[in-house]
Amino acid sequence: MNTPITGKLKETMQKAYAVVSSAATNHSTQPRVSVGARLQGRQTTEVIITQTAHSMRTMSGLQGIHDFTINVIAFDKSYVTAADLSDTLIQYLSVWEDDSGASNTEFRFFPKSQSMYYTDEDDFAVNLSVEVTVIDKL
Repeated sequence: MNTPITGKLKETMQKAYAVVSSAATNHSTQPRVSVGARLQGRQTTEVIITQTAHSMRTMSGLQGIHDFTINVIAFDKSYVTAADLSDTLIQYLSVWEDDSGASNTEFRFFPKSQSMYYTDEDDFAVNLSVEVTVIDKL
């Protein structure tokens, strides 16, 4: 009998929020971190997390492997600050290790790309694309 694959979206977004929030505390601006959408009208340094893709597969001895693509977007009026914040996040995420050991689920973060753009709210955004691999062990 096959073991059903467990959904991991909620748990992954909660983990991403916790890890990105920890990463953001290493930046001098101490930005607000949120999931989903930016708080309109704030016009301050801010980081948002969105999820753009998900695939899953099974392997022998594992319940499932989930690959999520998330965007960690740093906003600021200054392109220098937005870029510096994104660089701080990428540095933290690239070496972060899941050391909780509390469950049969392991999280890994793999930064993939960065791109900067100017927004219609008159500020700069740096999008950091990150692959989050979730290994769900039996």
